Amino acid sequence: MSKHVLRAYALAKLGPHRALRLARRNLCAINHYYIVERPLASLPNPRTLRNGYRLDPVTEDDITAITHFADSLPRDDHRELLARALFYKAGFQRCFFLRSPAGGPVFLQWLVTPPENAVIREHFPRRFAPLRDGEVMVENAFCFPRHRGFGWLPAVTLRLMMLARDEGFSQCIGYIRSDNIPSLNSFSALGFRIRTRILETKIFGVVHRHF
Repeated sequence: MSKHVLRAYALAKLGPHRALRLARRNLCAINHYYIVERPLASLPNPRTLRNGYRLDPVTEDDITAITHFADSLPRDDHRELLARALFYKAGFQRCFFLRSPAGGPVFLQWLVTPPENAVIREHFPRRFAPLRDGEVMVENAFCFPRHRGFGWLPAVTLRLMMLARDEGFSQCIGYIRSDNIPSLNSFSALGFRIRTRILETKIFGVVHRHF
């Protein structure tokens, strides 16, 4: 999917007023991110998911349902969830979906692997560094509002790391904003350590992380 199509999709989903507010907010901003890393050779045993909860690969139908569900969420969550739909449509389609016993959405997270470096170079060259051989990235976690506070981030991240290890990968990385203390704590508890700290600038909506 081309960048022009992605922009048109975002405008259609956000609407002109929300898109304009987002553009104004992103005129100029400076953030810092940590790139964190963890070897996959030795991982702790995961806790058993609650009865009836299951973690499945996302389908195209799931993404369609999620974008419709986003309309019922508060503004910030609506925007964040649509950003995940765009991430999927850009070509990062190895997303995993935690479902409740009733089948409802609980948690989303991506596992990005080196074959998707082409997508990084085409759509996100200033946001992610290409992955090294043997390296995977966990990215774009999103917990639906009613399920927050139950520790789904470490639970799902650990399962994705185990999947990557079983597929022969040796290292996992993630990007975490330096002021996102809950995520930093969760990743630290999983054994991640800081590889480096990078500057992120946003100018007229264009994100550039300075690797």
